[in-house]
Amino acid sequence: MNTFKGPIFIVGMPRSGTKLLRTLLNQHSKISISSVETHFIPYLYEKFDHQCPEYPQGMKAFYDELAKTPFFRDTKRRGKFLDKATWLAAASEFSGWADLFEFLLRFYGSKPSMNTVFGDKTPSYVTKMRILKQEIFPHAKFIHIIRDPRDCCLSAKKLWGKNPLLFADVWHQSVKQARTDAALFADSYLEIQYEALLDQPEKILRQICQFVGISYQAAMMTLNKSAENHGDAKNAKQIVGSNKKKYQAELSQAVIKRIEEITFPSATKSGYSLDYAEQHRALSSINKNLLALISGYNAFRFHIREKGIRSGISYYLRLHQVTH
Repeated sequence: MNTFKGPIFIVGMPRSGTKLLRTLLNQHSKISISSVETHFIPYLYEKFDHQCPEYPQGMKAFYDELAKTPFFRDTKRRGKFLDKATWLAAASEFSGWADLFEFLLRFYGSKPSMNTVFGDKTPSYVTKMRILKQEIFPHAKFIHIIRDPRDCCLSAKKLWGKNPLLFADVWHQSVKQARTDAALFADSYLEIQYEALLDQPEKILRQICQFVGISYQAAMMTLNKSAENHGDAKNAKQIVGSNKKKYQAELSQAVIKRIEEITFPSATKSGYSLDYAEQHRALSSINKNLLALISGYNAFRFHIREKGIRSGISYYLRLHQVTH
């Protein structure tokens, strides 16, 4: 009998297939993951100095901070609203951070039943696994999905205007840190490739079910809605098996080589065959800072296009606050 009830965290670089994986897992009758990324767990944990708020005043203050997050506003806009009275009624029973955050993840999850494995899909937690595992959720499990860095960088460039070389550096550093952290709790960490999920979805999903400790269900192979609202898989209601190696036609040889050089150690350890690079050549600090400014500006413009000037600025600033 499976005694694991969560949480499972889907982590990885943005544009790596985390949304597709979440959608497939949510097709399982025993898995419940919110359709909105939280981002706030490490942020609020740090905001309250690692001390779980006392009831009732501390819990009131926590709710007020939660209500300022992009997650709270996005879920409210989608019709899922946690009022303060409901929060305080539940908060009186919390015995620590794990109870507090479990309540939130279950409340906002895709299924109302308590008899589910709860979780979250927030890609940026790929560099927060240690704090999540060692300080908040000792029973947490992590599914790290990795995508070919060349396609990942291309996708981020097309969607947000991210500089592919800077994104490559972040890809390398996040994969490197994830593996360093995962070595401390290897039994709770599963690494999968996005391309393998496209090529052999049933095999990968069965592997994940075994990792989580639940039986595989054939419903996980189908999508009742599109997993992606951007990019080449936009609005697709099936796994787009051809959504790979796009970089070969859309990036120059020079850019491909530079991405490969920057990601060389992590990419080769991930099993990716490189086309041009023969060794690691890191991105300089000066280039990182300059490219970060440009990429930040492009991301700012993206949110304004998506949400309008006022909402876009507000969303960008609040998201930046909880993720830095």
